[in-house]
Amino acid sequence: MPTNNSEAHSHQLKLWLSQVSARDINAFRQLHDAIAGQLLNAAFRILNNRELAEEAVQEGLMSIWCSASSYKNDMAAPMVWMTSVIRNKAFDVVRKRYRYIEMGIDDCDEYQCLSASHGSDPMRLLGDLTRLDYCMSVLDCTHRDLIHLAYYADMSHAEVARVTNLPLGTVKTWIRRSIIQMRTHLQRIGR
Repeated sequence: MPTNNSEAHSHQLKLWLSQVSARDINAFRQLHDAIAGQLLNAAFRILNNRELAEEAVQEGLMSIWCSASSYKNDMAAPMVWMTSVIRNKAFDVVRKRYRYIEMGIDDCDEYQCLSASHGSDPMRLLGDLTRLDYCMSVLDCTHRDLIHLAYYADMSHAEVARVTNLPLGTVKTWIRRSIIQMRTHLQRIGR
């Protein structure tokens, strides 16, 4: 039985995901209402454009609806899993915009908004995202989850500690070590 609000929230998300996997539309509405804001923030941090972030969240939520049965409790916290789905959809939006450029459609307003904060080189942005994905993949599952919670779900270290039931000092140390490990891999692949 959950012992605090974070655990109760995580437990409720797991319950809704289970119900969504059985195609319960009411559970999906409740899940949507509970997480849409956080997911929009995660997409916006990648895309820096509200319309594109909303597009990524919409596509991500449809993906969550279709693949809720693939969620595994023991692999990641529900919010980590759903944030990963949204992050991947945001990366898809970046790739789509890059294809527009390749096809000579460089006056796409959406693309211009997206690239404004990342410079004019869409390939640089896509390369940065690919390198980041690679660096995340070299972390063990626990450390990757901590990074997701801290940086994609925008949780403080104290919130991460509560959600994961780990001591705050351990969370801080593991996140710091994970960032160092990711930085080392970035240097190896020629950031």
